[in-house]
Amino acid sequence: MMRDAHTPVRFRPTRRLSIGALIGILCAAMTAGAWMIVTDPQHFVIQKVRLEGTFNHVAIDTLKPRIASHLRGNFFTVDMDALRDGLHEIPWIKHIETQRLWPHTLRVTVYERDAIARWAPGGALDRDGTLFTPDPATLAADLPVIDGPLGLHTALVNKMLELQGYMRGLNAQIARLDVDARRAYRLTLRDGVQLMLGRKNMEIRLARYTRAYSRLTDEQRQHIVRVDLRYNNGFALARDNDYTPPHKG
Repeated sequence: MMRDAHTPVRFRPTRRLSIGALIGILCAAMTAGAWMIVTDPQHFVIQKVRLEGTFNHVAIDTLKPRIASHLRGNFFTVDMDALRDGLHEIPWIKHIETQRLWPHTLRVTVYERDAIARWAPGGALDRDGTLFTPDPATLAADLPVIDGPLGLHTALVNKMLELQGYMRGLNAQIARLDVDARRAYRLTLRDGVQLMLGRKNMEIRLARYTRAYSRLTDEQRQHIVRVDLRYNNGFALARDNDYTPPHKG
């Protein structure tokens, strides 16, 4: 059949890969291969775990098996979040930092809690007011006790630290802080003396008593058993039965 001279001729272009496409395919293949190597647990095996921090309450022998249980994968694929979460289950641990150190080391830094009081219903309170539940045997025997409404433990820690500053003028330390349902405060000192602070102006009341205390004799001080500071312009002292008032004459 003869083609008419005016009939256009259609050319079908040959499909050829450009250099850019070839490079893209090559890069993809190399990336896939590299990813397989990087994620292969047989490569880049973690060979060393470096533990750092202070270990006053957390035993290193307790940490080792917990860390080992989370070392699934390799240097690149180990789940750091799961590792930190697992260690945070230990009550004395406040914070965990983890870091990869090339080529095969994992660094784990432990920050312990600083317990400053026992929470009477159970557990302990750290300096931030966080309630945690360690083994009671691991708590210092001379920690003060805080007892008050549930949910106020953070505020009560802050108040105890604030009130402790006034104890220097009394040469005393707080043994117990009690807060009742009406939010009235009572301090018990290490020597057994109770300070009834009430609900307001506690700092002013303590400062007033501290000034008066400095003028008392040793004989007068040692017989004090309770001080009621819930007065606007003074306070009331209760003394033990062995106290004999000085004779006026």
